[in-house]
Amino acid sequence: MLFLLLKLMRPRSLVQYINADFASQYLKPNVTVKLQNCNGEQWDVYCNRCGRSGLQLGKGFPQFATDNNLSEDDECEVELIEKMSVVLQLRRV
Repeated sequence: MLFLLLKLMRPRSLVQYINADFASQYLKPNVTVKLQNCNGEQWDVYCNRCGRSGLQLGKGFPQFATDNNLSEDDECEVELIEKMSVVLQLRRV
């Protein structure tokens, strides 16, 4: 299983940055991915390119954060649970 620890920055803002190493290996820019919570509910979130190899979670992320009561400075574990259709599970740690 592939994990990334993510510290949320203003989760209700328009974007959330993803580590460049993780992004370049497992994600593609300018596509929609699924974010899944621990209950199996999913939200469509758009991945935008950020810099040379980093990505940011854009459209759809603020709704995911609101619906899951995420706050600034929450630490979340990101797990790639399905590679073909790109499903990322986020859970607060």
